[in-house]
Amino acid sequence: MQRFNPLRMTRFSPALQSFFAMICIALVGSLVYANTYQVPWYFDDMPAIVENQSIRDCQQTLLSFMSSGRGIAALTFALNYHFGGLDVFGYHFVNIGIHLLTACVVFLLLKRVFQSPLLLPWLGSLLFLLHPLQTQSVTYIVQRMTSLAGLFFFLAIYLFVRAKEEVDFAGRFYSRSWAFYLTSLLCGAFAVLTKQNAAVLPIAILLFDRYFLFQGKTWEWKRILPFFIVPTWVAFKDLALPMAGGKSMAMVSSMQTLVSQDNITPLKYLVTEFSVVWLYIRLLFLPYSQALDYGYPVVTSVFVWSNLWPLLGILALLWLAFSLRKSRPLISFGILWFFLALLVESTIIPLDPVFEHRLYVPMFGFVLVLIDILRGLLQPRQLTAVLLAVVLFVGLLTWNRNALWNDPVAFYEDNLLHAPNSERVAVGLAINYVENGQSDSAREVLERAVVLNPKYDQLYVILAKIYIEGGQFDQAMQALQNGLAVAPYSKTLLNKLGVLYDLLGQAQLAIQTLDKALSVEPEFPLTYLNLGVVYAGLERWVDAVGSYRKAIDLSYEYPLAHFNLGVVYYNKKDLPAAQEQFRVAVTQDPENAEALFNLASVALELGDSGTAVTLLPRLRFLNQDLARELGSEVRASNQ
Repeated sequence: MQRFNPLRMTRFSPALQSFFAMICIALVGSLVYANTYQVPWYFDDMPAIVENQSIRDCQQTLLSFMSSGRGIAALTFALNYHFGGLDVFGYHFVNIGIHLLTACVVFLLLKRVFQSPLLLPWLGSLLFLLHPLQTQSVTYIVQRMTSLAGLFFFLAIYLFVRAKEEVDFAGRFYSRSWAFYLTSLLCGAFAVLTKQNAAVLPIAILLFDRYFLFQGKTWEWKRILPFFIVPTWVAFKDLALPMAGGKSMAMVSSMQTLVSQDNITPLKYLVTEFSVVWLYIRLLFLPYSQALDYGYPVVTSVFVWSNLWPLLGILALLWLAFSLRKSRPLISFGILWFFLALLVESTIIPLDPVFEHRLYVPMFGFVLVLIDILRGLLQPRQLTAVLLAVVLFVGLLTWNRNALWNDPVAFYEDNLLHAPNSERVAVGLAINYVENGQSDSAREVLERAVVLNPKYDQLYVILAKIYIEGGQFDQAMQALQNGLAVAPYSKTLLNKLGVLYDLLGQAQLAIQTLDKALSVEPEFPLTYLNLGVVYAGLERWVDAVGSYRKAIDLSYEYPLAHFNLGVVYYNKKDLPAAQEQFRVAVTQDPENAEALFNLASVALELGDSGTAVTLLPRLRFLNQDLARELGSEVRASNQ
């Protein structure tokens, strides 16, 4: 008697079977990523989302997204902010949804690859979905850029496949063919406008067509050429124009403050990537010792023997792909896909050498290679059992990896354990140590990192902050002076030094230092905020108002600037203006108890005790001491 196989439901149509399989994919993925909804902000989340004023206005973001190389991703962040502010839950919900949709599209593509019952496509898509390397593209909020670009990338290929399936043997297009084809073009454009690494899409379509689509149907080059339009335009705008203006490729693309990128050039970056590729391959097959930031150093010398062996290994893999193109096409395609998907970020455009999220699209090639290797070694039942075990294993790894993401201190400590040369991780860990009251541990981490990279200004800024909070002003001054000795034009160092001078009662030195910071970056809101604080301390109210107003002009959603401006207006006895600024500060930062207290106090002085009474319960929730003080003021005003 034939055994029941839930993935071969012959009583249901193929479309319904596929639908059930994708529902299962979505449920499994939702379960494995269920512990990520409160993962906090990390690294690039701050400048790209938390501190990014451009995403505060959906309409403005919508109008400008075409001018940005990653504008579509920015638009989705703007929508998240519009509906949920900076609550991380909504951002993670969207990221997980994107990943689930991508896995479903991968499933549909794998059906074309295997042309077999749904078991292998289903298991392959689960492997793509659950591999722990994918966590960086999903759980790391800002890397929605990668997963969303991947969704459009795979969707463009799938729609292209559907368009070709609708073409007759004479190559004639019908209405359904045109609908699929034009939508594929649109998705391809969106992929590149979400992240530039999707520029290889036209070649990926050709590769997929060559290996897996029915060759009896003709397909002219003119159908592929339109896919090159947007990648060409993005390359011209983001690379060619800046380089024509005098910038080198390294200046256009890299973060020069990192020790891993000292003296970086396109050739040095390329040679570095020869060994990085092998790290990626190891991580795909053996995903242990993962890290958010690897601190991977760029090679200092190009023409040495140690750089030759990784190159020879890559050439051997490419030769293997060519040799197996007929006998083992899945392995051949998977190898070529892997290298193609890394082409933009792992060749001559200098970036940070290693990031796991770069394997999001290459993962598709890995899935095919692994399944085909196992299929050649095992019987069908054994293959199913082994693949199920692999899927279960990687799912558990992903769950554990996501659990680590939830605890920033443990996450950064684990990162430094596996990648001790990352100065960015040292800063992240130190900040979290400070927030947890572990200042001594933070200082130890930063002092080790300063030895690693004395040019990284953030190390000195956080060190100075720790010393200032501990009342060690001499040590703070020394740390900032050491930083400025190697990074004299750092606006963050100059700002911190200006603040320190003000704390020490040296207002004129503070003003001079902050003016120097403005000469470095004339439109940095923090500098104007700090200047406002100095002027207010000197009771130069006009200058203080001007500085705070400039900070607000540059970054309207700046609750601290509004709060400080309200204090200045209060000292100038302009109560209506003070009330308005405190109201804005409370609107932008609802948990600012001092702003709420000041708003209520000014309302009392203006004779509006009703507003103060209305605000009192909310203040009780935020700060009991301020609530009692406000309650006393309300009672006194009513007597």
